Amino acid sequence: MQFCRSILAILIIFFGQSSYSAQNLEQSDFIGAWVSNSALVKGEQQYLTIAANLTTAFRRTFEGKNSDQLHTSDKNAAVVKDDLLIVKYQDDQGALVYKLVLSGWRSNSTKVLYGTMFMYRKGKQYNGLPVSFNEK
Repeated sequence: MQFCRSILAILIIFFGQSSYSAQNLEQSDFIGAWVSNSALVKGEQQYLTIAANLTTAFRRTFEGKNSDQLHTSDKNAAVVKDDLLIVKYQDDQGALVYKLVLSGWRSNSTKVLYGTMFMYRKGKQYNGLPVSFNEK
């Protein structure tokens, strides 16, 4: 009897986990509107929109400040390699400002992006912060 209970418990755990198993994102899974679920900078909120042609908009808002940042990219600034999305954002003079390197997972009901926001000044990297997004 104990053996049957053990087998039943193992089957429940196995089938329960497989129904919630996550999968790597494919290019089409990146498309959509995303909002950060946490930010290291206090009072910051991040928004990312990715179109089917991989043009993007990345917005950083800061609580209590009028210094929101909006950066857009054309379709040549974003690339998907396997399960990674890499997007470069430049200023008006063409110098690199941010590079987002993102991956993620999806399940039946959820998609999540996470990775690093590399920060550049005068085209030189000076910092990198972890970022994560939930689908809006």
